[in-house]
Amino acid sequence: MCTSLGACFELENAIPFFLNPITKEKVLAFYDPAHMIKLIQNTLGDKKNIINGKNEMIKWEYISKLYEKEKEEGPRAGTKLTSKHIYYGNHKMNVRLAAQILSTCVSDALLFTKTKDSSFDGCNATAEFCLMFNNAFDILNARKKLSNTPFNGAITEGNVKRYEAFYEKFKIYVAQLKFEDGTLVINSKRKTGFIGLILGLKNALDLYNVLIEKGDLSYLITYKLSQDHLETFFSALRSRGGYNDNPTCRQFQASCIRLLIHNEIITSPYGNCSILDSTSITSITTPQTHLPNSIEENNLLISISDEQLFSSISNLSPFIEDITSYIAGFIAKKLETKLKCQYCIKEIYGPHQISNLATIKDRG
Repeated sequence: MCTSLGACFELENAIPFFLNPITKEKVLAFYDPAHMIKLIQNTLGDKKNIINGKNEMIKWEYISKLYEKEKEEGPRAGTKLTSKHIYYGNHKMNVRLAAQILSTCVSDALLFTKTKDSSFDGCNATAEFCLMFNNAFDILNARKKLSNTPFNGAITEGNVKRYEAFYEKFKIYVAQLKFEDGTLVINSKRKTGFIGLILGLKNALDLYNVLIEKGDLSYLITYKLSQDHLETFFSALRSRGGYNDNPTCRQFQASCIRLLIHNEIITSPYGNCSILDSTSITSITTPQTHLPNSIEENNLLISISDEQLFSSISNLSPFIEDITSYIAGFIAKKLETKLKCQYCIKEIYGPHQISNLATIKDRG
């Protein structure tokens, strides 16, 4: 429809808008970024290998190996990878899983694991790929004006130049990606997700400039342009009909009015659109043990536990030791805000130990 109205979505001659026939103003056409990130993740997962502009190999294998490494060692290097992320065949439509794969956390974890495992020596290109698409998706999925991360805030006067510079860098990066047979990704049948993010960034920046010029807004929260809101509404609308997937006009009207009156929309957990910020923190459970029947039995349990504890600590791998140091530093930092005793604060930090994972996450 948009192409019939004059828009063009080819990257070389991109015109991602059409003119309003009455006012002659631009009507910007956005690809939905949530769908684009799914297409990109599926492309990497299906093709396995993509070559960047420096002829470096971007491999799905490294992400799979990172999951296996975390599974083998126990603690995670700051990622949320599970078997659903790696064996995604039945979850291709899940936005949350795709966003957690192409993320800063996975990029940092790959670079960190490289310092501990020589089999990850060639993972730099894969880490860069995850980081680039994470930043592009963050810009188009900003939910608040301010953010601690550099690309996850609304477009404002303070960051628009940084976003424009990233857009130019991202456009060149994607244009140089190619498959193993030499076909450029942007000229292949898998181009939609890649071109969609490029044109989405371009339109978001153009829209911000138009709104600023008109004086309508002082900043632009890009998540407001997402298709998620419409999909969530339709998901709730479908759930009103139960097993009836072909409602009459009267049934549709009744369901719509009901949702408008009771406006707290709760989407189905099985829908195509899932809310990205509803991820729960992994909980830690302890096995139930019987209570000791005597003081002697209690002392025996304590001595065995201590012996096992110190034995396991002395045998920690460098991977686990570094992650444990990172987690301990995080806990100490949180405790520092609660404690008032300076002696206690000094004691919880103890001897300073530099964590490679913390250094990578802090960008040095």
